[in-house]
Amino acid sequence: MTGGLRQWADQTFNSLEDEFKKQLASRIFSNLVYLGNENEDLPDTRRRRTLKSLYPNEDEREDMYKLVRRLVDARLLVTSYDPSSNEVTVEIIHDALLREWGLLKWWLKRDEPFLRWHQ
Repeated sequence: MTGGLRQWADQTFNSLEDEFKKQLASRIFSNLVYLGNENEDLPDTRRRRTLKSLYPNEDEREDMYKLVRRLVDARLLVTSYDPSSNEVTVEIIHDALLREWGLLKWWLKRDEPFLRWHQ
């Protein structure tokens, strides 16, 4: 990942207007990663999820959709349509974000116990 992409990711995150959106972004990115295993030399990998699976309750749906759209427009996430499930899917745009974006690495470290339990 180039310094420019890392800087772009930081700027995009820092441009979010309030703490709620920042927490939501943190959760989105954390949920789009499958944690690897250092002991087995397996790196973290991108994980495709349905857009619907990213929000735990209906109250967050509109905020989640808007934020995902904003992160897609910023080219940090990508969406696609899965015709077999009739669902929109979301994933991180590139593995380089997993390896190099310090903020994402910090979120994964912070949330690791929950993420390991969840996966």
